Amino acid sequence: MDNLAISGVFATAVPEPSSYALLAGLFACTYMMVRRRAVS
Repeated sequence: MDNLAISGVFATAVPEPSSYALLAGLFACTYMMVRRRAVS
C-alpha cells in the first residue's frame, strides 16, 4: 500500500506531454502578440 501511495504522488507531480504542448503554444501566442505590438 505504501508503494502505491508514493508512486501515485510522483505520477500526479509530473505533467503530461500535452500540458507542455499547451503551455508552449500559449507562450508562442503571447510572444507573437507582444512582438507585433512593439513593431507597430
